[in-house]
Amino acid sequence: MPAYYSLKALAAGMAQFNDVLRDLARAHEVEVVDLAVMVSKEESLFFDDVHFTERGERLVGDLIAAQLARTPPHAQQ
Repeated sequence: MPAYYSLKALAAGMAQFNDVLRDLARAHEVEVVDLAVMVSKEESLFFDDVHFTERGERLVGDLIAAQLARTPPHAQQ
């Protein structure tokens, strides 16, 4: 039987990944849409531990569109 990481271990790994991503983005002055902070862990938004449901996909699309609309060069003057 194959071994799998626990949900706790997966969450810890993703948190470390996101921390490094944020640090790199700041260092290189690259905008980040921080979905890890913006999207709740509500079960109806996820198909499994990583993939979004259709409802989650709509929310993510709305969040990304809203952030892009607020920031140059996409922001409306």
